[in-house]
Amino acid sequence: MNRHHHPRWTILAALLMLGPVAWLAPAASAQQPADGDAALALDQEQVAARWKRFEEVLLRVAEVAAKTDPDRAALLRQTVAESKDRLVGMQFLEVVKLLKSEKLATAVKQQQDLQQDLQALLDLLLSEDRAKRLADEQARVRKYLKEVNQLIKEEKAIQGATEGSGDPKALAQRQASAAQRTGKLARQMKDEAAPAGQVPEKPGDEPSSKPDAAEPPGDEPQDNPAPEPSKTPDGQPAEQTPPGGEPMPGGEPMPGGQPMPGGEPMPSSPPQGETPAEEAPATDPAQQRLEAAQQRMQAAQKKLEQARKRDASGDEEAAIHELEQAKAELEEILRQLREEEMKRLLTMLEERLTKMLEAQTVIYEGTLRLDGVPAAERGRDDEIEAARLGSKEAELVAMADKALLLLREDATAVALPEALGQARTDMQQVAERLGRTQVDLITQGVEEDIIAALQEMIAVLQKELAELGQQQQGQPGQQGEQGDPPLVDALAELKMIRSLQLRVNKRTERYTALIEGEQTADPELMAALRELADRQQRIYRATKDIVSGRNQ
Repeated sequence: MNRHHHPRWTILAALLMLGPVAWLAPAASAQQPADGDAALALDQEQVAARWKRFEEVLLRVAEVAAKTDPDRAALLRQTVAESKDRLVGMQFLEVVKLLKSEKLATAVKQQQDLQQDLQALLDLLLSEDRAKRLADEQARVRKYLKEVNQLIKEEKAIQGATEGSGDPKALAQRQASAAQRTGKLARQMKDEAAPAGQVPEKPGDEPSSKPDAAEPPGDEPQDNPAPEPSKTPDGQPAEQTPPGGEPMPGGEPMPGGQPMPGGEPMPSSPPQGETPAEEAPATDPAQQRLEAAQQRMQAAQKKLEQARKRDASGDEEAAIHELEQAKAELEEILRQLREEEMKRLLTMLEERLTKMLEAQTVIYEGTLRLDGVPAAERGRDDEIEAARLGSKEAELVAMADKALLLLREDATAVALPEALGQARTDMQQVAERLGRTQVDLITQGVEEDIIAALQEMIAVLQKELAELGQQQQGQPGQQGEQGDPPLVDALAELKMIRSLQLRVNKRTERYTALIEGEQTADPELMAALRELADRQQRIYRATKDIVSGRNQ
């Protein structure tokens, strides 16, 4: 079975969970008689039992998938954990209790809240599928871009030889081969399951299977090689003038039936027998550009066969322009996909770090309370409380591991994963110290460092999300051939490096105050100093990576 479709049945099960709840709400509001209320309560009890079984099945599937697909297993476990955090099972039972008590208005409100929580869990289950689709779509568009770049390079070489002393017959053969490759790429883009630029915006939406307006032109030269003007998605003529406002080679602008390079006129209406543009289904602009480029290449091939090199050069220039426009369209698609990917990742990280900060603050306050009890007066209950806080801190270590996995998969940030990694090391140290009921100033100081690091990382993520939202509402960004934009900009990364260094300096001063004389024989303090030296080395490497651009 294809690993991309494993969670489908679990998603369907989640939808089944939503159905009865949505049906029960209007039924309750209809003020049924008492026997109707009892039936509703019975139905709700059955739904609650199904939800409990559903959680159990998710955990069993996670166990099976743990070795072969750890990411999916983690997602299923996370869904169950989120269900527990949201008290979904208890909410079901509460609705049953309200229905039995005939408190229908309160039951309706509780069902609405329950529906929202179930939808959040469904979105979580769907998130993995959406992330994979985004990654697959980006890989496919990059493959198209690579082929278009090669076609541009080849067409420029052909044009250079055409304007030079190249043999017309040999050039005609090369032009035919380039036209064939261009047509093949256009057909490939059309035949792909999810056409470029038509990625569904909502989880679960399927790519449109609506056919394009017309089949791509064949590989043989046409009697009238001039293409129909490219259209925008709303059916309006697209601007054919190259960037910068300069007319195309040949002297005249392209729209409106004016002469094209090579002397061929642009048709002002669709050829006879074709569907008018305003009635035709919208097609991918990049695909349209490739089809237009293929037609120009075929026109140039025909003129080269007739030894009309000057006229052929104009068609070749037009083909290059269409290819470059196709490249720009694909780069814009890639930019939009990357922005969606970044938004999803930034949002997930912000939510996780915010939960970690809330939990760490509670642990820190508990540590302060325990430290307020003199060591000589601490009893068994205090030791149990310290161990409980240590267990909570260990849970934060696991949460940090999951967040680090997300950052390492993106691989465009340097300081952010380093900061989170250092905070994770501190969490591990705090968990161990609390397990030994060490609630002194050293433990508190490390906890304060964790809180400061989490606060700073959350602020960076919120800033990046705000800037990303402004970019999406304003002018499109520049993708070009610069690669994917980083998750966090270089300035924010450097500021984070500075904060990491300040925390190392502060901790060095703290350890220095504990050393009597020049050296220490305390093994715990010596281990802490070695870890601090390793941390300093990692900060140096991270800074070097940012400056050298190794993450780009």
